[in-house]
Amino acid sequence: MLSTVKHVLCLFALITVIGSNVPASADVIATNFNGDTGYKNTSWTVIYGSTIAEQYGSTSYSFAIAFTVDSLSAVDSYELPIGSSGGGSNRFDLELRTDANGEPGKVIDLLELEPELTYVSFGDPLWVFDSASQPTLEPGVTYWLNISPAADDTYIGWCSTAEREDRTSALYRFNTDTWTVYPPSWTSSVAFRINGHEVPEPASLGLFAVATLVLIKRHRTRNIESQA
Repeated sequence: MLSTVKHVLCLFALITVIGSNVPASADVIATNFNGDTGYKNTSWTVIYGSTIAEQYGSTSYSFAIAFTVDSLSAVDSYELPIGSSGGGSNRFDLELRTDANGEPGKVIDLLELEPELTYVSFGDPLWVFDSASQPTLEPGVTYWLNISPAADDTYIGWCSTAEREDRTSALYRFNTDTWTVYPPSWTSSVAFRINGHEVPEPASLGLFAVATLVLIKRHRTRNIESQA
């Protein structure tokens, strides 16, 4: 019996490793794309660094949008309709953050980017960026997708959804080091789509191991009876 248990434990460990490494087909796990195109390049939220902000008598800030997922999922990539909003730099950080008492919290996925953006209203501004760490997201838990300027002259636009969508957003002001959270009715949402794949629940793997143990035990019992 001890030998059987060892075999099952080894099998369970193997299943766990295989389950976490087998590539799964990507699926949309969170999005607010809507309407015919999902987003529009005639309306956008501007994100800029300190040098650009001074030109407009403003302050540098980042912008975040809240979302949840329906099932335990690992992130594969992010799709964002973004473009250059002027003559500045295209350098920015794309961050996936946890929630901290209703505002963006700890960074769990960070992409340092400088794509060759065209002006935001020209052509199709949709970009796809692969996740850096493929974090696992829990269902029903709030997360935040945030774009932050990575240079003083960063000047980009994040397109809005094609049709108005009420969703909580947050603006981070670097001069005060604070987040300002806006209610869903404050403004039209910036558009995003997150692709990923479902992650098997640990309980499911455990049940499989138990079922395997029962089958092995039955098989051993039959062998003993046939040899008697």
